[in-house]
Amino acid sequence: MYTLLLEIVVYVVSVYHTSREDMTSFALGDRVRVDIPDVTHPAYEEYHGRHGIVVQLLVHSMGMNRAKNHGEPSYRVQLDDGTIQDFGSPHLRPPIE
Repeated sequence: MYTLLLEIVVYVVSVYHTSREDMTSFALGDRVRVDIPDVTHPAYEEYHGRHGIVVQLLVHSMGMNRAKNHGEPSYRVQLDDGTIQDFGSPHLRPPIE
């Protein structure tokens, strides 16, 4: 029983780290596309599929470039229509041109 539990924990941790490594990082001035795959997400209708430019890497109270409570980088993006919005890296992808 203990061995099975340990194997499950090792698997979950490896999947978590693999998915974290796959996240794309962006720099100031990078062009990005907003990708919110969950159609029930409150921001889906307004932002999904839109493009913009990273205008700021957000630094939170802990002094790190991290989104609150998520551990992923967070970015301020100026969308093509001039709207400025903050997004965590799971919701940003390279642009579709």
